[in-house]
Amino acid sequence: RLRAVGQWMAVNGASIYGGGASALAQPKWGRITAIGQTLYLHVFNWPADGQLKIEKLSGPVKEVYLLADTTKQALPTQVVGEVLTIAVPLDAPKDFSPVIVLQL
Repeated sequence: RLRAVGQWMAVNGASIYGGGASALAQPKWGRITAIGQTLYLHVFNWPADGQLKIEKLSGPVKEVYLLADTTKQALPTQVVGEVLTIAVPLDAPKDFSPVIVLQL
């Protein structure tokens, strides 16, 4: 288990170091940390329908991608009112807690 945590930190540590909890309400699917204008979405409960929703988000979205993806392939997004929907793969990444980067 410690080895898995060390591997997770090596890939996703940027989502924790130097940041804290986001001002957004914590969603049912996980937790959100923030560093400046970057939000890190820690997804504990991967959405079975492939739609990850964030409520009461203000400001334009510049980039959205999985932190573990070195190519930073953009995840499709849609904003309706104050709800951002991110289209995520139907199968969760192999991380025990995948992290999605959301740059505002």
